[in-house]
Amino acid sequence: MPPPAPQPETLHNGHDLANAAAQSRVHRSLADPVSGLRNAVTILGGLATERLVPNKPVRYELVTAIGEGTGTDDNLTAVYAGTGANRAWCLSAVFDRYEETVVRSALSWNEIRLRYAELAPLANFVFGDGIEEKTLTDAGLHVLTLPAWVKQRLRVQRNWELQLKLMRRGTRQEVARVLRRQNYASRLTNDRSDIESFYVDLYKPYATRRFSHGVLLVDRQRFVTECRRGIVLQLVNRRSVVGASLLRRVGNTMAIVWSALDPQADPVELRGATDALDYFSLLYAHLKGCRWLDFGPS
Repeated sequence: MPPPAPQPETLHNGHDLANAAAQSRVHRSLADPVSGLRNAVTILGGLATERLVPNKPVRYELVTAIGEGTGTDDNLTAVYAGTGANRAWCLSAVFDRYEETVVRSALSWNEIRLRYAELAPLANFVFGDGIEEKTLTDAGLHVLTLPAWVKQRLRVQRNWELQLKLMRRGTRQEVARVLRRQNYASRLTNDRSDIESFYVDLYKPYATRRFSHGVLLVDRQRFVTECRRGIVLQLVNRRSVVGASLLRRVGNTMAIVWSALDPQADPVELRGATDALDYFSLLYAHLKGCRWLDFGPS
């Protein structure tokens, strides 16, 4: 007789955090680390391929924008200088609606540097994207420098009791309260239909609403391919999927690649949803024997 099919993986959905690991069912095998290593090699291979492609010359642009500021009816002005990669994100952070005018575009920063120094003191907001801080201060600007990405990750303990103990008491109580009041449940899936729904119903509309003009969407085929390398964690409220995260093992790290909430859901149904997704992700990473939970760059 063939061996019985393995039972579906499930995470304990109740607010009894202390017994969550014991009451969950997640398969562990020698293939898990191999799968994580394979994902790491695939990612590194993709990075190596990108680096072998000849770099295009960097083109700088100088743009002015006039529009209605966020939270005000006043017309404000902004000046942006940089490669253009984050221009839409920068401007949408301070404007609800705006119009752009390209002042200058050049292959050399020096070609637009002086004009930038003239326009910057006259604007309400000034952005320098991918430009050295010294260059900005030399133009007489007092700048706030933000890193491109902040890495966020958590050490996963082998003992679940210790994991909860190391969690801040207030955070632990809040997670339990959210699970009790919202009655959230989790579901682990890698069905193609669930992955497609994740992209169409959650990821794409959620990212578009959150980042507006500055959104950078992953194309559908790449999204599906990446999801097939991991597992989709769905967050369910009253039988409706209100959120999801892609969990993918890379080496000994469980990475949260993409997360999204249902932008059409009633805000009441989404209370604590992000905390619940993070908690279930941590529980899954622990049960899979990972050493780190990577929340992704922010």
